[in-house]
Amino acid sequence: RLSLLLLFGAFVAAVEATTLAGLQLESGCVILGADTRATGGGIVADKRCLKLHELTHDCFAAGAGTSAACDEVTRSAKIELALERLKDEQRGHERVRPFRGRAVAALLARKLRRSGVESAFLVAGSGELLLVSPEGSVEATRCAAVGSGRDPAAAELFARYRDDMSVEEAQELVRDAVQRGIREDLGSGSSVHVWTLPADEEAPIERRFFEDVGSGF
Repeated sequence: RLSLLLLFGAFVAAVEATTLAGLQLESGCVILGADTRATGGGIVADKRCLKLHELTHDCFAAGAGTSAACDEVTRSAKIELALERLKDEQRGHERVRPFRGRAVAALLARKLRRSGVESAFLVAGSGELLLVSPEGSVEATRCAAVGSGRDPAAAELFARYRDDMSVEEAQELVRDAVQRGIREDLGSGSSVHVWTLPADEEAPIERRFFEDVGSGF
């Protein structure tokens, strides 16, 4: 039986106006979900903000914090990873897949420590789900909730999580966890993005969008 520490990690970020949820299956399939609302104080600035970011063809991150800061951190990381890949191709090297997710999480953590940005990330890659705190620490976990809507989202995850879940059940759980965070958090809102990264790196990424589910304001 997984412990609470393993399920939800040793930390969750108290960043505002965001609900993120992630879940890793025993097969290595990872599902990420996020709300789509960006706010400026009590004003809804963007109802279709994309908080899920593609860093490499098989490594993705969900960011919680100021939207512009998350976008800048992930953009910088994506450029650095692309340059590193070009160098490896020129040298005839190939990265070992099991280390890619952890390497990307470590890169994001380093950028957070250097910039002082108050953001947190869920990273999916190499069949792992990794939690990057605003302080720049990294932890592997089986499922996690991050953001101001994390408490209701985590409650939904913990109540329904099973080791033997199917991909369809896990997708539904991540969607429902984010939607519960939206309903019970004043900042989170609008719609839900759910991305599924299959265990087989050759299989396509499944991206799903669920329309407006409402919020507290």
